[in-house]
Amino acid sequence: MMRFSMAILWVLVIAAVALVALAPASWLDRRIASATAGKIRINDAQGTVWRGHGALVDAQGTWRVPIGWRVEPLAVAKGALDVELEPSEPDAPRGRVLLQNESADLRNVRLTVQARVLPSLSPVTLPIEPGGELVLDAPAFRYRMNQMEGSFDVRWERARVATAGSALDLGTVTAHVAPKGSALVGTIGNVGGDARVDGDVALASSGASVRVNISPGPGVPPDIARLLSALGTPDANGVVHLQWSQRN
Repeated sequence: MMRFSMAILWVLVIAAVALVALAPASWLDRRIASATAGKIRINDAQGTVWRGHGALVDAQGTWRVPIGWRVEPLAVAKGALDVELEPSEPDAPRGRVLLQNESADLRNVRLTVQARVLPSLSPVTLPIEPGGELVLDAPAFRYRMNQMEGSFDVRWERARVATAGSALDLGTVTAHVAPKGSALVGTIGNVGGDARVDGDVALASSGASVRVNISPGPGVPPDIARLLSALGTPDANGVVHLQWSQRN
């Protein structure tokens, strides 16, 4: 009887291990949908939770980001999540992300998404429709218990905003973000476009803030000037000041 009971136990253990090892990639879709209140899903998930591919999409289907992944099982056994992003398409996310003991380590991470993802991810309603592509480059960045090392860059390529039938070309907007004390701070600027952009961003455990100044260039058409005025508060020199903050 003891041998029979042990045999049944081993069968159950092997079955449980096989269930986890062969769990379909679609399981991740359900987890992500649950964590984001249905705002983000994985479409066309193929493979397993350990190695698979699909596409991150929003609930409205306005954007799509192809994604492939490979999870290191031994790291999971040690309480860590070690994910290698395997690009399934030329602009798909790539790099390595290691999460362990409330720390995050990004190596050679590159992420390109359409700027139209911003309205679906923003905690506030945006009065504009953004266009272009957002690119995140993080060659080496580590966060561990309020201690940070490295830096990362965010570029908004072919940046433009539109509202009420008008569009504003902002050229290429960049932000270089690096640790300063217990916060992440960065400067914002742009090259090209119909307006000059400058400002700063700060991210900390207490919250986040973004300040942006937009100065229209010479000869900006009236409809573009009205668009700028609609985005924020212009000063006596015509510079529009935008500010956003959130407390945790």
